[in-house]
Amino acid sequence: MCTPFDASGEQIGEGRDKAHIDELIEAGLHGLILCSGTSEYAYLRDEERQRLIEVGAGRVPTIAQTTALSTADCIGKARAAEDAGVSAVMVLPPFLEAPGEQGIMYGVLMAGANFVLSTAGYMEGAMAQSYAKYAVDIEQMELFYRLGRGPDFSGLDDAVEAIDEVEIGNHYLGSAHTLANFETAFSMPSLMDHNSYEQWSAEGGMDANARGIAKVRKMLSDYEEPRLDEAIEEALQDFIARREREIDG
Repeated sequence: MCTPFDASGEQIGEGRDKAHIDELIEAGLHGLILCSGTSEYAYLRDEERQRLIEVGAGRVPTIAQTTALSTADCIGKARAAEDAGVSAVMVLPPFLEAPGEQGIMYGVLMAGANFVLSTAGYMEGAMAQSYAKYAVDIEQMELFYRLGRGPDFSGLDDAVEAIDEVEIGNHYLGSAHTLANFETAFSMPSLMDHNSYEQWSAEGGMDANARGIAKVRKMLSDYEEPRLDEAIEEALQDFIARREREIDG
């Protein structure tokens, strides 16, 4: 939602804001995102951001942005938004004072985020989108997802048994435990090339962009559109037609 101001341009137009929310809910909106990018979040005062959240929260499920440069400020804003009645909070990386890519993602993992938005393909501050970069970024997110899950000790007993089974002087490569787990025990990226420079050159010298393009083309070639249940499709079309008639009056 955009942030409305009064005629002076100095104060938030709470009446206009509430009226706009009324119109959206009356039109059938099921949820709101408060204080996001189009709300000019970065240019509002803290008290203005909180007031927008208080005006919009509670009537329908709401997500409020509580981004801040310091962890303590971010936590404080999130708790204030929770007290106002929001359903969830959204925290964005600090675009204007951006840390490195790993710094951002480690922060996301440490915060215990449940959902990460806009992580792939962005270029030029989201003014452009790259298919190749999307593929490379998604692979990195898969690795971060595995890292964020932490170690899994559920198979520790089986691993200890494997140690007992393999005699001194032998190896584990052919043991039953290795054969049963090696395909899922590691994250093996396909777009990040870990070969030597000589091997990389011998295999064509494809950079990350070229590998990303090849990956995306294969994904598009292999894609099969999921079928929608005919009853659901019929219900959706009926809803669209009914809403169009209601809107047209």
